[in-house]
Amino acid sequence: MQNKPFIPRKLVSYLSFIFVLFVIALLPMKEVSACYYYYCYPKHSCYTKYKYTDPCATATIYVVHQTPDGILLKPQEVYTVSPGYYGPYLPQSFPDYGPGYLAPNSAPASGTIKGGQAICITYYYKKNQYGTIIVSHIDAATYAFLKQETFKVPVGRYGPYYPESFPGYGPGTLLPGSDLPSGTIYSDGLKTIYFMYSPEYR
Repeated sequence: MQNKPFIPRKLVSYLSFIFVLFVIALLPMKEVSACYYYYCYPKHSCYTKYKYTDPCATATIYVVHQTPDGILLKPQEVYTVSPGYYGPYLPQSFPDYGPGYLAPNSAPASGTIKGGQAICITYYYKKNQYGTIIVSHIDAATYAFLKQETFKVPVGRYGPYYPESFPGYGPGTLLPGSDLPSGTIYSDGLKTIYFMYSPEYR
């Protein structure tokens, strides 16, 4: 009687494991795509991070309006959009603030976005700074005020301011020692401009 060959049980388990791996390798693999993300973090500065995920059908756009030191001028806006071209998302107007401009780390205001991508569009706004200009029109004989006006003006160039016409008075001239009717004013600065008018006696 012929004896059957003896195959160790451990060898059988090993060969079975190899066969299973071979079958799995022949199965179609699910495609995984890389989505590129922007995230908004405290003070709304944006940084980038890679994340692997399934292909995405939509994208997200965050729009932030703030001061350079992180003060929000309105709540953050969130838009869910389809992949492709987006924007433009434009700056807005806020009382006592200058025109908005894109932050250095902001995403572009318009462009192309991919599925699964999230971008942050950040606009900076600087608070307007003002100076004060007082324009006075004075009677040369009595030094009484014929008229006086106060103007709150943005810093930088101001004027020119001109003399006016008043019945019974000659043309106005700039009083010596007065500030110039045009020039430069700085934050919280004060300019006092005096025009003097001589009465016309008949």
